[in-house]
Amino acid sequence: MQHPQSTGMKAIDYADHKFLQIHGAEYCYLEAGKGPMVLLIHGYPDNAYSWEHQIRFLAQNGYRVIAPFTRGYAPTRTAENGYFDCATLALDMATLIDHLNDGKPAFLVGQDWGAAISYGENRDKNRDRIILCTLVFCLGLSLSKMVFSNPLGLLFF
Repeated sequence: MQHPQSTGMKAIDYADHKFLQIHGAEYCYLEAGKGPMVLLIHGYPDNAYSWEHQIRFLAQNGYRVIAPFTRGYAPTRTAENGYFDCATLALDMATLIDHLNDGKPAFLVGQDWGAAISYGENRDKNRDRIILCTLVFCLGLSLSKMVFSNPLGLLFF
């Protein structure tokens, strides 16, 4: 589905682009497949398209996959004075699950910044309906040495 005023969308053959209003933001998300819901939350600097291989695999194996473009990532649109903190994003994801999954349990997969959002969503009042998997970015050994040997290295990472 092409949204008339969206930017940042590309033509894909593995999922549909859909839109939902959540807490003052117009969320764009990718949806594919049927079955139990799997919510894939991207990290920085990735976006929902980064999950292409996982979306294809999960959808072909009996899952309904939802991959939102989080606040700050086109084509999702937010107000100029909108919030982009982890708590707001976690609330957005909880609301997205409520709207799209009718209160049924969902698998929640977060990568990098998406992992932090996943942890925040998991602290929500409905934590018993979330099956959580987080993927954390691991630094390579040489990069780790550089970052930890010079604290200013964190500014450039």
